[in-house]
Amino acid sequence: MAHTRLGDRQDETGSAVTPTRTSAAWAAVVVATALAILLVIFVAENTQSATINFLGAHGHAPTSVTILVAAIVGAVLVLVVGIARILQLRRVAHRRERQGGSPGPAPVAPGGASEADPAAP
Repeated sequence: MAHTRLGDRQDETGSAVTPTRTSAAWAAVVVATALAILLVIFVAENTQSATINFLGAHGHAPTSVTILVAAIVGAVLVLVVGIARILQLRRVAHRRERQGGSPGPAPVAPGGASEADPAAP
């Protein structure tokens, strides 16, 4: 029996079948569809009104809408921080590449923090 990489499957002839981007996209569509169905159920079950007070503003909105807005704001904050970190790491790698070093992982300092990590204490 031939050895295959983790995640590889075999077809009926025993040849390795490597997962493709299309199969990954199809799996993502299935998961997104399931999440969309759950979201519709959540919204339908949480239609009662909630009072919103924020920085002196007052209003009423369905409970599901307030929770979804809070989740979206949280996701956007995580996205912004993640993008900032990726850009920071790209800058460090680009700087290293220009200096003739390899863009690989940064050496770890004795304290455990990466030397290329300006955010580390």
